[in-house]
Amino acid sequence: MKFKLRGLLGVMFLFIQVQFSFAQQLNAEVFFNTDQINQTNIQQFQNLQSSLQSFLNSTNWSSEVYPNQSRLNIRYYFIVNEYENDVYQCTLQISYNRPVYNTSYQTPLLLINDPSVNFKYEMGTPLALNLNAPNSNLVSVVSYYTFLVLGFHADSFALNGGSAYFESANQISVQMLANSAFSWPKTRTDYANDILNNAFDNFRRLYYDYHINGMDLLEADYEQGQNNIYESLLSIENLSRQRGNAVLLRMLFDAKSDEINALLFKEAEEEQKLERLIKILNKVAPYYTNKWSTSN
Repeated sequence: MKFKLRGLLGVMFLFIQVQFSFAQQLNAEVFFNTDQINQTNIQQFQNLQSSLQSFLNSTNWSSEVYPNQSRLNIRYYFIVNEYENDVYQCTLQISYNRPVYNTSYQTPLLLINDPSVNFKYEMGTPLALNLNAPNSNLVSVVSYYTFLVLGFHADSFALNGGSAYFESANQISVQMLANSAFSWPKTRTDYANDILNNAFDNFRRLYYDYHINGMDLLEADYEQGQNNIYESLLSIENLSRQRGNAVLLRMLFDAKSDEINALLFKEAEEEQKLERLIKILNKVAPYYTNKWSTSN
C-alpha cells in the first residue's frame, strides 16, 4: 500500500507539474554528416547547421517560456546524400528521449527516419516559421517534425494533451502539399493525419498509459509499472487489425523495441506469461521478432 500511495502521489505531482510545462521550448542539437558526398569546403554545411540550430532553439513553438532544464533535448541528424548548387538531398533522423519521473533514466519517446528531405538553402538565408503562409521546404520539414515531437511529449503526460501541436503539424503538411516546389511524401503526411484520426485514439491512449502509468511508476512500484506497460501494449492489437502498416506503429517500435525487451522479456520468469503479447508484437512489428522473446 505504501508503494502504491507513493506512486500515486508521484504521478499526481508529475501531472500537475506538466500541466504547466507543455509549452517548454527546445534545446535542439543539429548535425550534418557529409561523408556521402565529395566536399572539401564544408563551410556552407557548418553555416547551415548553426543557422538551423539557432532557428529551432529561438522559435516560440508555444506561448510560454521555460528554464533551460525544462527544454526538450531533440536531436536532428542530417545525412547529406547529394549536394549541388545549394540543393540538398538528405536523410533526416530525429530522436527524442523523455525524462522518467524521479529517475535519471531517459525513455526513447520517438525515433523518426525520413529518407527524402530535399531542400534549397543559400548560405546566410534567414530561417523563420510562419504558420499562416507557405514556408521553405527546410523550415517546413523541421517545424513539422518538431510539432510532432512536442505533441507526443505532451501526449505522454496527459491523454490527448498534444492535439494542438499535431494540428500545427498538419497545417504545415496541408500547406506543403498544395505549394511545395519539392516533394512532400505521403509517409511524412501520415504522421499528422493518422494521429488526428479517431481510429488512432487507442494509440494515443497507449502512449499515455505506457509512460505516465508505466515508466513514471517504475521507481515507486516497479511491478505495477511493469504490468501497466504490458497491458498498454496489449491494446495495440485492435489497431493493428485496422491499420497494420501505420507509420506510427513503426515509429513506436523503432524507438521502444530495446526498452520493451529489457523491461518485459529479459525479466520474465516464463515465456508463457507473455505468449499473447508475443503474438501481437510479432504481427505488428515483425521486423523486431528477435526482440520479442525471453531468450534474447
